[in-house]
Amino acid sequence: MSFSPAEMLLLELGMLAPRDIELEEVAASRDVTVRYRNLVSCEARIIGRGDTAVVTIDRRRGLHRARFSLAHELGHWHHHRGQSFVCRPEDIGGGPRIANQVEKVADGYAADLVLPPFMVKAPISEVRTPSLEAVRTVANDFRVSITATALRFVQYHPTPLAVICHAQGRRKWAKANPRIARRLRDELDDRSPAFDVLYGEAKSSRRVRVKADYWFDGHWVDRYDVVEESYRVTDDEIVALLVVEESALLS
Repeated sequence: MSFSPAEMLLLELGMLAPRDIELEEVAASRDVTVRYRNLVSCEARIIGRGDTAVVTIDRRRGLHRARFSLAHELGHWHHHRGQSFVCRPEDIGGGPRIANQVEKVADGYAADLVLPPFMVKAPISEVRTPSLEAVRTVANDFRVSITATALRFVQYHPTPLAVICHAQGRRKWAKANPRIARRLRDELDDRSPAFDVLYGEAKSSRRVRVKADYWFDGHWVDRYDVVEESYRVTDDEIVALLVVEESALLS
């Protein structure tokens, strides 16, 4: 088994279980000082000089977000040592939507630090029925967001899954298992329960079976079903989890 640089660091520090992952200790081992402040123009920043650095995190973002932001800045320190970065909310934890390669690299390192594959593959693959409840359970164990964990489910669960993020009026990003052969629609169908979450007051929708054409383009897609769940991330943003089991939708 090969390990990423973030995983190698955790192994070096003897952090072998989810609750062992203390990011302030990881930072200290890399000569990085961590501070929490109210930031105005960014969500996190790292000021590097020589072999030491200071990371400042916006303390108003909540535990899960602050942990990922710190892991992201440690990604900068690993890959771009000696440089300084000011990271906006869209630079951190943006999943597939991040276009800036420097930020994408830091985000990848962060994901491996807070959801290391050598720890998370087993609990994900052991889930019999993928659902937001199962995603939330793993997310709580690792003290990370549901969204970051859902993206790991797409990577490691044997059932073909897709995770889609919609804002009002547009799709922000999507990540699907490569076995899913149909193209995801750009717009959010108003028949979908996720539409009601995005434009209504509900915080989430139930796990329900819906017609596949709510989510996918293509001929005869309406003959098949997918399982859908969604939850609100912010006032104008939702994330949906799709379970795709119909063979006609798979490659």
